[in-house]
This record gives sequence, C-alpha cells and structure tokens, in this order.
Amino acid sequence: MVSAPSLPETTLAPISLISLLSRRNQLAVNQGIIGQQAAYDNGKYMGSFDRSDYDAFKSVIADALGSEAFCDERKIPYSTDSAVLIDQAQMQLNLSDETKARILESLKPEEIIPHLMYADAAEAAVWARVRDLSQEVFDAHCTGTVRALVLREDANRAKRPERSAKERSYEPAADNAKTQSAIAFRETLSALLLREWHTAIAVTEPFALDRLAAISDFTEKFQRSGYVMSDGGLSQQMADRIAEIEAKMPGQVALVRTKLLAAVERENTNFPFELEKRGTPEFLELLTPSKKVVFAAEQGSVTMNYLPAVMTAVLIAE
Repeated sequence: MVSAPSLPETTLAPISLISLLSRRNQLAVNQGIIGQQAAYDNGKYMGSFDRSDYDAFKSVIADALGSEAFCDERKIPYSTDSAVLIDQAQMQLNLSDETKARILESLKPEEIIPHLMYADAAEAAVWARVRDLSQEVFDAHCTGTVRALVLREDANRAKRPERSAKERSYEPAADNAKTQSAIAFRETLSALLLREWHTAIAVTEPFALDRLAAISDFTEKFQRSGYVMSDGGLSQQMADRIAEIEAKMPGQVALVRTKLLAAVERENTNFPFELEKRGTPEFLELLTPSKKVVFAAEQGSVTMNYLPAVMTAVLIAE
C-alpha cells in the first residue's frame, strides 16, 4: 500500500514581538514613556507605583526576553528579535551599555517571562494576545487546556460586552478638531524626539532659556504619563504646547541633523569630550565614555539622543 504524500505546511505570517509585551513596556520601547509599574503578590494585583527609567528598562528587558523565549519554545513565528527592542528602549530611555549589562546580569531566570503571565490567567493571557494578533497562529499552535481557557474567557466576555470593549481597545473621546490633532501628534512623539528638539534649540537659539526649560519640563511629564489624563483624553495644556512646539521645531532639527551628519562622515573630524566613533559608513554611532549612544546615523537617517548642545556646536562648527 502506498501512503499518501504529506501536504506542505502553510507558512504562517509572523506576529510582532513587541505586541506581546505589556502595554507599559510597549510605550517605553516606542516612546520612552516610563509610566507606572503594576505590583503583584502571588498573582494578586496590589496596585501601581511610579517607576524609574532603570525599572522601566529592566521591565522591558525581562518582558522582551521572556516573550521571545515563549515564542521559541512554542514554535510561534515572530518578527524582530528581543535585542532590537531592548536597544530601542535603551535609546528612548537614554541609558548606557553599562546599565544594560548590569540589568542582564541581575535578572533571575524566573523573572524572564512575558509580563502578561503575571496576570491571573498566566499563560492563557499570552495566548489570548497571540490570538488577537493572528487567529491562524493561535489555531496552529495553541492546544489543550490553555486553548480551552482562552476560549472560555471569550465566552465570559461575550456575556459582558461593555466590560470587554473597555478591556480590549479603549479609544479616548475627542471633543474637537484641535484635540484630535493633538492626539494624532502625540502618537508620533517620543522622549528621544523631545531630546532632539532640546538639542536643536540649544544650538540654534542658545539664549532661548524659557523654551529650553519648557521642553525639559514637557519631556519629564511626557515620560511619566504621556500627558494622558485619567479619562484617557488630553489636557488642553498639552494640546496648546504641542501645537506651539510642532510649528517651530522641524526646520531647526533638520538643520542640525544635516550638519551633524556631514561632520560625522568627514574623516578628519575631531570628536570633542572623549566621544567615540563606532560603526561603518552605513551605520555610525557616537558614544560617551560610559558607552551611552548620543548620536546614530543609518543610511542618511540621523538620531540625536540628547547629544549635549556644546558637543553639537563644536561638531557642526568644524
């Protein structure tokens, strides 16, 4: 008897690894928003507290490594490895390689898990997120008791649709066109971009002390909360300040970026203050003695990670 040929496995589209991270950690990676940290005791939620940039970075590292291991162990296809997410968070939070190494050394094996698993549902919570991202991946890889738990929770949510809507995707209500514009622009903001604005102003308008102080204050508050009010909306103060900043900054930032790129690409550039140049013509970085990346250029795209104004001025003056 001749056996039937086996059918080739269908290639499943990978899910985005960052989408498996907790919402707080996604904000830290994408926008440098530190926010608050949830506290659990034996699986019981104990409230939230303000966290430091170190705590936020440690949370991102543990979550990213844990989510990657979760996918590897269960053959879940994913895009972008944990190292990329960790490096992105490091840049947004303005932390050094030494800090990253210290965190990696301090993490215990039991801490390296997806942060979604801290919830009562544990592994089922991660699988529910996978299902939200890709029904095909969920159907192909989630089986047994865990699958039954996810489906049972779906049935429970169907009985309470109002609560389900809030849990799954809460969109803040916009009261006018100005607020809608501010909400859209807020999504493009990041701590890294705000630090670039600060550097650009410090170089092009060194005596604009009020504006520099305002952006420093804005950056701190943005990293703490993203300037989101308790009801999910935006304060009018944020809408006004965003409109002012957005109108004035692009030209100044573009000018400084262009001059910096030209300076870095010159072979005879003398780098001030013990800055170290690292990389290739395709990808260049400037690092401080503590290995904090303060500038990066990749294929003409430039990022200034709070490169101090005095260093910037020296570089673009040559």
